[in-house]
Amino acid sequence: MSLVARHAALTDIGLHRSTNEDAFVAEPPLFAVADGMGGAQAGEVASRLALDSLVEALAAADDLPAAADAANQAVYGQSRSDRSRSGMGTTLTAVRLSDDGLRFVHVGDSRLYLWRDERLTQVTDDHSLVGEMVRSGHLTRAAAASHPQRSILSRALGTEPGVEIDSGAVELRAGDALLLCTDGLYSMVTDETVAAVLAAVDDPARVARRLVSEAKSGGGHDNITVIVLRLDEVTADRDGASDGPEAAAEGATAVLPAVGDEPATAALPVVGGQAPATEPEPATAPGPATESEPATATEPENEPDGAGSAEPDDSESPEGGEEAAPPAAPRRRRRLWLVVIVAVVLAVCVAGGVAASSVYYVGDYDGMVSVYHGLPFTVAGVKLYDLYLETTTPVAGLSPGVRATVERHDLHRKAAALDLARRAQGLP
Repeated sequence: MSLVARHAALTDIGLHRSTNEDAFVAEPPLFAVADGMGGAQAGEVASRLALDSLVEALAAADDLPAAADAANQAVYGQSRSDRSRSGMGTTLTAVRLSDDGLRFVHVGDSRLYLWRDERLTQVTDDHSLVGEMVRSGHLTRAAAASHPQRSILSRALGTEPGVEIDSGAVELRAGDALLLCTDGLYSMVTDETVAAVLAAVDDPARVARRLVSEAKSGGGHDNITVIVLRLDEVTADRDGASDGPEAAAEGATAVLPAVGDEPATAALPVVGGQAPATEPEPATAPGPATESEPATATEPENEPDGAGSAEPDDSESPEGGEEAAPPAAPRRRRRLWLVVIVAVVLAVCVAGGVAASSVYYVGDYDGMVSVYHGLPFTVAGVKLYDLYLETTTPVAGLSPGVRATVERHDLHRKAAALDLARRAQGLP
């Protein structure tokens, strides 16, 4: 018996920042988030440099605390050698899965949560001024959530030549879920809401999307990054085959193997912001209810007659020695029509992309009222829209008039589309 960890990771710039200073790694068995600080792009540099250094150090020596210390040295060294990045730093929360659970390292106010038996527990401590006040009993957790100095860190990676880094281990069980996140999530979303989403949704990709959407609905004041892992039990039969639907699940899969097994790797869904991977297509394509399933972008839906099939080889002759190649003129006409069709498709896509860059509309995604960026069309398998914001309000529960407005997919500026989404949720 072993455990398999299905995972998904997303990062989003939020609604009020011009850059994304968050970064993440989701390379089984390593998962980590970092939230950079320092301004003038120094935060972006710090978070990415810390994670790159962590990965490199772990590849050289399998020691997570030592790798975190190497990441601190790398960020501090860069801040000292480049005066424009002086004082930059980052948070770091990282876990490494093994056959008997996980080990973690942590510094700053990003968080690691464990969801077990319908209960959400914060595993890490916030290294912040407010966090220290909560632990000393001078401030309640409820008051800390809105304290004006809650963003002031007491510890960060890369600001000093040496830093105290928390480390620990957690034994994992089948049914557990793990959440790594930056403060852009939990400053906008309560622990109760996070627990409710984890209880209601099993798929890590959907959980991640829902949490990012909740954070943006709550204000989206900071960059938002989440990594979600679900632990499932897999039992191998005598032939070595795994028993259980999760064993063959498509998506992100990281195995917690018996000693000697190799961890599996997978794709990482990502929405917006800085990220080391691009988002795969969701299992159910969003968009207008009347729209058919989009085809792969590299495959035209209607291929012209003769395109895609091999042309006769002029060097071969049919039986009797007569040359049977078709006349050159029809072949040239077919090629010309193909060029014209491709040119038209490209022109439509370019024009659609330009038009879609500044418009939004409200529609239905996974049964919920959602805001899309772009045009509600698919051209030659290429979507001219993407999901911008998913709410927790079911379309089916709207009044007939509001539901008709949502399903009409009228085009708006961003502010008007968000206002319509708020009104659909019954918000002022």
